[in-house]
Amino acid sequence: MTSAKLYPIKQVVLDLYVQNEKVIEQINALSALEKIPSVPQKKPTWLSVSVPITTLLFTKVLQGRLPAIDSTGHKVAVPTTPSQFDNLHVTESEANDVLHEAGYRVTWTPKIRKTQPKSVATNWRQVYQAEATAYYIRTWGSGATPNRSNCAVALVKWGAQNEIKTDLLNFPSTRYLRQHVIGPRHWTPPKKPNS
Repeated sequence: MTSAKLYPIKQVVLDLYVQNEKVIEQINALSALEKIPSVPQKKPTWLSVSVPITTLLFTKVLQGRLPAIDSTGHKVAVPTTPSQFDNLHVTESEANDVLHEAGYRVTWTPKIRKTQPKSVATNWRQVYQAEATAYYIRTWGSGATPNRSNCAVALVKWGAQNEIKTDLLNFPSTRYLRQHVIGPRHWTPPKKPNS
């Protein structure tokens, strides 16, 4: 149990995104906050910093690099469904450490609210990407090697079981997920943990 003040992880995102309605617009607005290195590089690493903050923070929890704790500071089980992410909390310093490590030069300061923050507008692609991250981690844990193709197959089954549909209220196909949701231009798999 921690003695520092805890905040819902989704509040970090709300505060930084200033409650914009569309997540894509939010991500584009944050691209200007990426850290530019002081020494010129042949292939600037800061150009690859495009991970949405929600996915970034939740991935750190899934990887065990951020503790999975509730609002009282007690440890909870690592989330396995999208709804379980709503209960995750973080301290101000932990959130800022993750942001700075990822290359963002913004520092999060919690906004004072009289009411609970509204939930972050999470689009269906982000939900599938978060599950893809969890799939990779689970697959490595079982001794197998994940790839985008077998991940897309697993995501189709998972999406149908959890009723995760597209904006047009359809279930995405394996091919669509593979190319447009977890493809190299849209999602970066987590790094394999060292054994």
